[in-house]
Formats: sequence, C-alpha cells, structure tokens
Amino acid sequence: LSGAVVATDRLSGAISIGSADRSANPAAVRLPLGPAASPLGEVTFGPKASGADFSQRERLFLAQAAEFFTSALHLGQRQSAEAAVISDLAEQRRRVAEQATRLNVALMGPPLASLRIHALGPFQVEDGEAPIRQWGGPKAGSRQAEAAFAFLFDRGDRGASKDEMIEVIWPDVDLDHADLAFHRTLVGLRGMLEPARPARQASRAIVFHNDRYRLAPEVVVWSDVAAFEELLGAGGDGVDRYEQARRLYRGDFLDDCPFYGDSAYVEERRGLLRGQFVDLLVTLGRHYEQRGDLPAAAAAYRQAMAVSGDDSPPAAAGLGRLDA
Repeated sequence: LSGAVVATDRLSGAISIGSADRSANPAAVRLPLGPAASPLGEVTFGPKASGADFSQRERLFLAQAAEFFTSALHLGQRQSAEAAVISDLAEQRRRVAEQATRLNVALMGPPLASLRIHALGPFQVEDGEAPIRQWGGPKAGSRQAEAAFAFLFDRGDRGASKDEMIEVIWPDVDLDHADLAFHRTLVGLRGMLEPARPARQASRAIVFHNDRYRLAPEVVVWSDVAAFEELLGAGGDGVDRYEQARRLYRGDFLDDCPFYGDSAYVEERRGLLRGQFVDLLVTLGRHYEQRGDLPAAAAAYRQAMAVSGDDSPPAAAGLGRLDA
C-alpha cells in the first residue's frame, strides 16, 4: 500500500501510516467505521503502490480490518464511559481479541507447529511436550515422513530436491511409484505441521522454491544441535558451560533416524559435530587437570578416546600425563 488512514470526529486528528491518498482516487478503498447512519469515522486503504486494483480476497481482508478498528474504537469509548461495568468490558475484550486472531490468520495463515528437536543421539521431535510418534498421514509411511523431515531439518536454508530425497528414502522403488510416494509423504508431513491449514492454501511450513524444498525456520523453536553449537561458540572459558554442552551430546547426529541417518548426506555434519564434541572433552579434561581433579580429567580424556575411536592424540597425551 502507499498508505492507510483512520479518521474519526471523536479523535483529535487522524491516525495514518504512509501517505494514503484521501482524495477521490478510484484505486483507494474507503470503508466506514461502524453503521452508515452513525459511523465513528472512516478508514482509507491505498491506493496500492503498484496502481493495481484490489482483489476480492484483499477487499474481504480490508473489511475485516475495518470491523476490527470499529470494535477497538467502541471498546475505547466504553472503557472511558463505563469503566465500572467490568464483566461486560471483559466479554467485549474477548470478542475483540478473537477478531484480532481471525485478522492475523487471514493475513498470515493458521499457526505452524512449534517443535523441539533432539538430534544429537536418538532422533526425537516434540510438539509441545509430547513426542511425535506418528508422522505423515494415512497414505504416507511414518518412517518415510520422519526421514523427509530430518532431511529438511539438516539441510536448513540449502533445502533438498525431490530427486535427492527419493534417492535416500525410496532407493529401490521405480520412478513413477517413488514420485507418487514422495508427494503423498510431503502432503502428510505438511498436514502434520499445519493441521489448521485449508486444503487449497499454500504451505508455509515446507515451501518449494527453485526446485528445492525447505523447512520454515519458525517451525523449530529449539534444537539440541543449535543449543550445543551456541554453547561452544560463547566467549570465554567456563566448565559449567562445557558440561551443559557435554550433556546435550547424547550420541552421533541423527543416530537412529530411518533412511536419512544411514545416508551419505548426513556424514559430513555428523563428523563435524563429533569432532567438536571430542575437542570439547579434551578442553574439559585440561580444565579438570589444571584444577587437580584427576578422576574428572581422566574420565573426559577417556570419553574423548572412545568417541573418536582412539584417534585423539591430545586425549591420549592427557591420559599419559595422568599416568605419569
């Protein structure tokens, strides 16, 4: 929009955003605030910066906005005049809040899932406080949908192509059946992440752009991988911080994830995270060694040797110093 203006005789001046044209511009949309016989004022939207006309869907949305403004203004007047009528005001607040929610849904779409992901070790995803047991829909295999989600989670902004996912999840299925299985799995996965999304509305949880599928960042509210890397990247030394990171690392990245956990795609990041964990254990061992806590130092060095497959010279050297 070029701008928007809310004007009312009962407020001193107008509330405006941008430079909305309040003259007789046919491209602008003007709506009364309240009944035509006694409106509180008028709201003007636009014209559009592009000069195009408003679509029917946009006009419906603007009408909802005008209803919301009207309710909010009525509520403000009643709060001033009838502050003692608490119960009535509370009910009207609830209705205004519901309209605000509907307005937000009309603009942004239904809310997405808010997931907590444990990927360092056994793969577990929680929606709220309950772990997800059934992935996808009735026509999609749960293990395949879980693998597709893990693939997209690991890839992040890089995304993944359909061919890459089919290669990992349906390697022995002929192309036509694999293509059908892929699309059914994606529909089921999107339905799980956006249960309130209308059937014909585009998905916001898994978007398709430039031949690649990407998981929307807002779907994941927390992951142990991000928390682990954040703790490692924090400045300064701190045994408590290192121990927090140590507890987060329960095993190899996506250790038991079906299909994707056994693919070559996961190996690079899995090796990187494992190396970071070994370095963390060596650092912890040195801290404990300097403190004189030799049992804790030895435990950290031995764990570093075990995780690295006995291929950590710094940890071996640390154990050698303790033996000496």
